[in-house]
Amino acid sequence: MELMQALDELNRIESSLRELEGLIVDENLVQAEKLLKELSDKIRILFNSISIENSVEAQQSALLIYNTLSLLIEKVLAEKQKVAKSLSGHISNKKKINAYKSI
Repeated sequence: MELMQALDELNRIESSLRELEGLIVDENLVQAEKLLKELSDKIRILFNSISIENSVEAQQSALLIYNTLSLLIEKVLAEKQKVAKSLSGHISNKKKINAYKSI
């Protein structure tokens, strides 16, 4: 893959990262995880097919993608934990209500 194609692909990946962040903010975690997997595959394919040592722009873009992706992964995990805790509390409350109803 030539450098210009790689830079175009990096720009598309950066755009997808912004989309991923929107999905996380909207708490659409199923779609966020799906897009995260797709992005991971695209990034792996891209960096296996190019050499970025000779391009400062490609190196900066790769670093930005790495940092952004790391933050978004942390956000997805935090949101999943928040949802799990909320569901756990809801189920616990429902059990208590059902116990009170049976008395």
